[in-house]
Amino acid sequence: MEIEPDLENEEIESSTRRNPKNSETRRRTRPFLTMVAFLTLAAGGVALAWLSVFLAQKLQTQSESQPVEIRYLGQDTEDPFPIELIDSLGASTVWTETPHRIVSLAPSLTSMVTFWGGDSRVVGITRYCKWAPDQRPVKKIGGMTDPNLESIHTLKPDLILASTLTPGATLNALRSQFSKKLVVFSHSGWSGVEKDNRAVAALLGTQYNKSQPGKDLIRREQELRKKSKAIEEENRRTLLLLYGSEGLYTCGPGSFAHDLIQLAGINNVTRDQDFEWAQISIESVLLWDPDWILVTDEHQDQTAPSVERLEDRKRDWIQSKKEDTIWKKLRAIQNEQIIWTNDTGWTTPGPASLSTAEQLHEVVY
Repeated sequence: MEIEPDLENEEIESSTRRNPKNSETRRRTRPFLTMVAFLTLAAGGVALAWLSVFLAQKLQTQSESQPVEIRYLGQDTEDPFPIELIDSLGASTVWTETPHRIVSLAPSLTSMVTFWGGDSRVVGITRYCKWAPDQRPVKKIGGMTDPNLESIHTLKPDLILASTLTPGATLNALRSQFSKKLVVFSHSGWSGVEKDNRAVAALLGTQYNKSQPGKDLIRREQELRKKSKAIEEENRRTLLLLYGSEGLYTCGPGSFAHDLIQLAGINNVTRDQDFEWAQISIESVLLWDPDWILVTDEHQDQTAPSVERLEDRKRDWIQSKKEDTIWKKLRAIQNEQIIWTNDTGWTTPGPASLSTAEQLHEVVY
């Protein structure tokens, strides 16, 4: 397994947190770098490597950028084109028809293209993008942090979809070489993910609100919000999301993962903190004492582990925590209210993440 060369080997700094309840704008996460990426990438495994890159890049990426904005320029209400997109970095591109050759530099964007039926237009993806065996072959052009620009050139794309998880220097190089063919997305919060998904749909010639898939997503989210809103505050459960079983990496306000937890009618224990993504201390976990703990499985297998294997890992982890003098004090450990999941909705924001929130609601309530 290759190690992402653009990730630096530095320890995570400690950060001072404050309560932002009376502040209209939250101070965004300071740029953090994490050694866990190197340790886990070296261990091998596609799923494990992607989790590591996701964490490392999220911890060092600030979310000052905005969701992609769509401007419909035509007069024909049945034809979405021409459209103008203002991407997350403020760059404008105009599209008069659906692009025919698409390169995706993020698993989330690949999932969005696939959701809207654009598989046949994809010619290049990253090594972390999910691409089913029954889908036609496409070229792997490297990772999010180290895409091979020469490989991208050979594919002759007319659209490159990228995210702000790709380093700025690389995005600048792509912008200079491919000019008006690059659109950058930030996936800032769940509302930002939804807007980005609408932009991808528009690029593929689909008007979100008028399409059946779009209508279904809107209906399902409304139904989930209604169910969650009906839960009395005193009956709401609290939850801590941990990315991987070691390291205490989690999400906070402003992140799409935090929004998914809240959408499910559950109070994220970090809801009063001022970070989007951070490494926390066990002392904080004890103070929050969540009703539930959700752990994303960082499996090293090339394929997702079986349900039985996931249960084995969950059971072993719970047992180890029950034997720990600190962890055994937590209600979630005592009551074994642990959710152990390999659901990619927590690391690959997109249409499938709505199912992630729906399933979380059903498990907890």
